[in-house]
Amino acid sequence: MMQSVREQKTRDQAIVRALYDQVWTRGDLDAVERLVAPRYRVHSDPGDAWEGQDLDHPTYRDRVAYSRTAFPDLVFTVHDTIGSEGLVAVRWSASGTQLGALQQLPATGERLGFAGQTIYQVEGGCVAGHWQVTDRLGFLQQLPGPVLAGLLAGERGRGDDPEGNGPRGGDRVDSAA
Repeated sequence: MMQSVREQKTRDQAIVRALYDQVWTRGDLDAVERLVAPRYRVHSDPGDAWEGQDLDHPTYRDRVAYSRTAFPDLVFTVHDTIGSEGLVAVRWSASGTQLGALQQLPATGERLGFAGQTIYQVEGGCVAGHWQVTDRLGFLQQLPGPVLAGLLAGERGRGDDPEGNGPRGGDRVDSAA
């Protein structure tokens, strides 16, 4: 039986909410297989190390693990979703204690919050990509003075490679979404 447009929008929104809850908040990496398309496209996500890339399931799991390693208690809150045919817009916020490094940003031990808006592409019952804007300035403004000063001076933190570049290299500060 064919779903109505309204039923499809409702189902797509539920899939996206499950992605936030199960994968990003709970860290259930096995749920990636159910919720994420085999080829996931990061269409636009300025400042994100994965921007413009196609991610397979292992790479998507790496992306989640990278964020959850830095913020082991990461919690996302979905404030609003709006569905359109094959697209779901989300207004969200997140917070967590930064216990691990993010590229050139050393662990601060601080509880940090950030927010954004994301439009997800949903195909065949799976999330297949996103366009995202995250308030990275608001994130940076929460950093302790010496850490922020070091970032502005171009000093590298204790990232996950010897040069402090994080998983993909470059000079970008990543937030977790």
